Amino acid sequence: MDFILSDGKSTNTKGYRTNVLGILLERFKANPVMLFDHDTGKVIGRWENIRIEDDKLMATPVFDLDDPQGKEVARKVDKNFLRAASIGIMPLRLEYINDEFVLVESELMEASIVPIPSDAGAIRLYNEKLEELSFDQVKVNFNFNNNKQKSNEMAEVVFRLSHKTVEILGLEADYTPKDVELAVAEKDKEIEKLKADLKAVEKQSQTDYLNNAEKAGKISAVERLSFEKMAEKGCFEDVKTMIDAKAETATETLADKVNKSSITAGRENWDYLKWMKEDSAGLEKLRAENPKEFERLQLTIKK
Repeated sequence: MDFILSDGKSTNTKGYRTNVLGILLERFKANPVMLFDHDTGKVIGRWENIRIEDDKLMATPVFDLDDPQGKEVARKVDKNFLRAASIGIMPLRLEYINDEFVLVESELMEASIVPIPSDAGAIRLYNEKLEELSFDQVKVNFNFNNNKQKSNEMAEVVFRLSHKTVEILGLEADYTPKDVELAVAEKDKEIEKLKADLKAVEKQSQTDYLNNAEKAGKISAVERLSFEKMAEKGCFEDVKTMIDAKAETATETLADKVNKSSITAGRENWDYLKWMKEDSAGLEKLRAENPKEFERLQLTIKK
């Protein structure tokens, strides 16, 4: 007759269920000893045709009839006095799923004929040294220090929010934890949008400040590029301090110099190429007398 070594659909009396599909069988199949009641000193045969059917771990017993105890157990099985089996496994992964502990992965170490069915409590848990473990020890090893009842209590936490918080989140009087989660997520989106808008305003403000500084002749176009890089790194206050200090010592703006220059008189709208074509000698003179204006004209080529 075949035995059900473990039923993956049943929760045993120790408070957990074994996922049969997650039981590793390779090592056991290499030495499929049959014990009596998990006693390694009582080898009464071997298991054959080890397989999984309908979420059950199944096997066929082959009794050692030359062994007195094996022969006696075989007789009791044949007479229907013994008809239960149990497995000894090494836990590999424990999870808490749908309000119950589940040994998701394990390795089969031995299988026994027992007086009590495996999933009613006779299942054994071992460590790598084949030392027997309690389920509480297994939970601690997998950082499940709380028991099933505590886990249920954690899953049913009642949120108690202040009236102001409920109002801000736009919750109904009978809100659930899920409602709170969704409302907070929506507020997070609003906050991220506000941050993005604020960043855009700050960026525009910085651009306007640098534009005005350049137009006023406080900084050159080349200096502006350096200041922009500093601002992008979050150092705009330092940039502003440097430009403001520079402005205090400025006695003459670029606009003043352009207006005073006899070279540029009447040619304020000329670009660099126009100067090269119409008055290259004047352009050279401008470079010597008004280098900032000459630098500005060079930039018009790039534009």
